Amino acid sequence: QGSNSDWENRRVRLGAKIGFLDQFVFQTSWNLKRNFGSSGDLFDDIDTMFITWEATDDLYVKVGKQKPGITQEYGTSSKRLLTFERSNIVNTVIPDKLWGVVAGYNLTDRLTQEAGIYTGGFEGDVNLPEFNAGVAAMSRTSYELNDVTTIRFDYFYADQDPASNAVEAYEHIFSLGSHNKFDGWGFYTDLIGAKGTDDANHDDVFGVVLLPYYDLTDKLQLVGRYTYMTSDSDTGVRLQSRYERRGGAAPVNTRGEDYHSIYAGFNYRICGDKLKLMGGVEYANLDGASNADWDGWSYLVGVRTYW
Repeated sequence: QGSNSDWENRRVRLGAKIGFLDQFVFQTSWNLKRNFGSSGDLFDDIDTMFITWEATDDLYVKVGKQKPGITQEYGTSSKRLLTFERSNIVNTVIPDKLWGVVAGYNLTDRLTQEAGIYTGGFEGDVNLPEFNAGVAAMSRTSYELNDVTTIRFDYFYADQDPASNAVEAYEHIFSLGSHNKFDGWGFYTDLIGAKGTDDANHDDVFGVVLLPYYDLTDKLQLVGRYTYMTSDSDTGVRLQSRYERRGGAAPVNTRGEDYHSIYAGFNYRICGDKLKLMGGVEYANLDGASNADWDGWSYLVGVRTYW
């Protein structure tokens, strides 16, 4: 089916975090251009820019551009991801980082609730807020069942305004997830569903993500992941832009109805998550439209760092 190999500067960001007046923190990061030898501006656009008010030990409010952290994988910072890329179902339905207001509260020692409201779009080259781009809303509920198990339910709504260029074409997104951790082992699960539009390429989708990991030593971590995704339309599932569509045959057939993938990899933490080497291999299979099935392998090696 063809092949492709390359080196990619996946992301480069520059940011700052400043605390002031005891209860307030200003935080921002900007996406820098990834091709260092090219001409033009150093900055691409705003990644995040928000102020956090830590009103009490249990209550906080965030105002600005921030991530609506629905699903287990999207709720995890890219600095701490266990795999090279998030799963296909997550990358398909999640919105961009949005401008809005979010409040979080610890209802009990085990129960946490977060809710937010956002504008659905950007304007300008640096992604400033567009206040006439519809409305989006988010709710996240997390509950610690016991010392080793946490469950969470996430919901995201986008009104699909024609100007809402920062959200995908899914009006409702639901996620029910869990995290178990004991004796060096960990296990994430996510059941994800999204209500799409009438567009055949954005019909209703459902997916499952199972992600086990094991800390073999303080530095070496082994990671696995299984992803399943299906759609009500025979073109509602698409191959990952990184890196499945880059194979020699991928541009001919990128859409289908059912998708499976299996990932196996490792993380070698030289300095925790601040500097780590990552390696992995992933097999994916797509039940393509008009019986044009696709399957392929991705082999990945990289470095992830922040300071």
